[in-house]
Amino acid sequence: MTLDELVSRWLDSQAPEKANSQMFSGTSAPHSKSRPHPAGTPDGDVYVFERRVTLPHEERATVGFIDLYKEGAFVLESKQGFTVTSVKLGTAKHNTPMWTEATQDARGQALGYARMLDKPVPFLIICDVGDCFELDACFDESNSFRPFPSPLEPWIRPAGQATSYTSRSTS
Repeated sequence: MTLDELVSRWLDSQAPEKANSQMFSGTSAPHSKSRPHPAGTPDGDVYVFERRVTLPHEERATVGFIDLYKEGAFVLESKQGFTVTSVKLGTAKHNTPMWTEATQDARGQALGYARMLDKPVPFLIICDVGDCFELDACFDESNSFRPFPSPLEPWIRPAGQATSYTSRSTS
């Protein structure tokens, strides 16, 4: 699948993230030779959808699930925004403060998961299904992720798409 085919297939996607996230994440690397493993297999935790992560809290631990995880490579959290013409609503309308808040929450969720992993990952990927990606990197294993490649334009979009979405601060 070419990048143009990928964009064409997903640009008008609608609905809650659960309906599209795994299918989109599995096809968004069209030249990748490896695919996520089935959960529960011996190799399942190294590259898998919905990787289980224990999150400690003061009173008791809870369990979270990484949307897509590849050991030593990335944690991906996805959301599904929507446009004015969308029939089904996603997390938040694109280019609004609510969308910015939803993507910041997804980044915080990904960062929380990354901090609980035994093996550090160099990348956090925040994905708005069918619209854009934010890539954050940390190459020193400190979990101090920063927008990559540039904090001035953290969102990666297909050519020709608007880039006026609100940036967020780093943490």
